[in-house]
Amino acid sequence: DHGGTQEQVQRIPLIISTPNLLAEKRGVELPDEVRLVDINPIISRIVGLPLPAQLEGSAKSVEGLFQ
Repeated sequence: DHGGTQEQVQRIPLIISTPNLLAEKRGVELPDEVRLVDINPIISRIVGLPLPAQLEGSAKSVEGLFQ
C-alpha cells in the first residue's frame, strides 16, 4: 500500500551532512517538509550544480543553509 497512511511511516527525517553547511545551522532541526521529488534539487544545491528547469521538485527547504 505504498507506505501506509500512518504519519510515522510517511514522515522520515532527511539528515544532511556536508562541509558547506553554515556553522550556525549545524545541528538545527528544520520544520520544512521534503518530498521525494525534492531530493535531486537539494543534492544539486548542496554540491553547487545548477538546477535543471524541468525538475518538479524544489530546494527551497535548504535555502540559507550553505555557504
